[in-house]
Amino acid sequence: MASEVGVVDIPPEDVLRKGRLNPGMMLLVDFEKHTVVDDEALKQQYSLARPYGEWLKRQKIELSDIVNSVQESERVAPAISGVVAVCLLLTFNNFNFFPLCVC
Repeated sequence: MASEVGVVDIPPEDVLRKGRLNPGMMLLVDFEKHTVVDDEALKQQYSLARPYGEWLKRQKIELSDIVNSVQESERVAPAISGVVAVCLLLTFNNFNFFPLCVC
């Protein structure tokens, strides 16, 4: 087993699994119990420790909820400074031109 801290020599017959610890993964070595707790078990333990799903449901705000909380008559697009209306001509089949105004 190796890390930035150093290397621990383990006899090959004692190796149960080889691999890398990828970004976002966790590994716990319990030297008192002589066990290794892998990423999935750790995340399961911590995800069940607190009601994170319930907290997220209570605190999440949907953009549609914000828009719908304002009466449609009061919805006004914000002014954007420095924007100039530009008219473009787009060509389609047989050289037909259709004006498209972009504001």
